[in-house]
Amino acid sequence: ALIALHYKGKFLPFPYVKWNVQWGSWQVEGEYNEYSVKRSGTFDGSEGDGMLVLCPTNDGMKDNALETYEGKLRVRLYRWGKLIFDQLSDDACLEIGGLNYWKGSSSNWIGRSEVSEGPLGKIVMNKDLDQLGADALRTASFFVEIPGL
Repeated sequence: ALIALHYKGKFLPFPYVKWNVQWGSWQVEGEYNEYSVKRSGTFDGSEGDGMLVLCPTNDGMKDNALETYEGKLRVRLYRWGKLIFDQLSDDACLEIGGLNYWKGSSSNWIGRSEVSEGPLGKIVMNKDLDQLGADALRTASFFVEIPGL
């Protein structure tokens, strides 16, 4: 897992991430140098409100998860522990479940990860490559509506 955030012209990749996820509630936090970020997502709908999306499985790509564009997402960015950014969106894209995970589930998915400086880390945390992708999406958004942009 990796959180990436663009803030005031800076690309901030957060390679140290921890999360606590349960149906309808996502708490994800990351750290990068002097920055930390907290992302909180919520969804108040039902399992039937999402749309199926393809996911990799042992048997190839399958319609195995549900997503919505009606989630609420709060992003808080801190520098040296001081809050410098706090935004809320009510049209966030959130994964809201899968074929084996519905609202009735009471179990939390708790974890942490770290993106290393190895070959994959150098690609994932490449600021120039990220900027090219952001520029391409921005240009495409002039011709087609891209939710979230």
